[in-house]
Amino acid sequence: MKKVFIIDDNLVLLKLYEKILTRAGYEVGLLQNSAEYDNGDLKAFEPDLIILETSMDHLDGYSLLERLKENDLCVDSKKMMCSAKVLFEQDKKIAIDLGVDGFVVKPFDASTLIEAVKAKIGI
Repeated sequence: MKKVFIIDDNLVLLKLYEKILTRAGYEVGLLQNSAEYDNGDLKAFEPDLIILETSMDHLDGYSLLERLKENDLCVDSKKMMCSAKVLFEQDKKIAIDLGVDGFVVKPFDASTLIEAVKAKIGI
């Protein structure tokens, strides 16, 4: 079973991600508070895909990507960023330079999320 780890500070959205992706056949790991980010927990989960919110209270998605890159963590994991705001080309370039493979824009429906995940890691 493919594994997806999601980091977002919105608990309602995290639960929605979990429900959608679990029903689609993925194992899902969640982290609501980016301040509680722990390299060991993420490494132990061994995700095939990491989905990060761009804007969070403690550490934003870009900062978390930098930490992953600095610590050589999850180098084989695909990374996707999710945002409710329009990402400018400069923001996208920074994310791509940090290893992001794709983007999802909120709001999204279940099929959009599932198709984006399938495109990155299959089923």
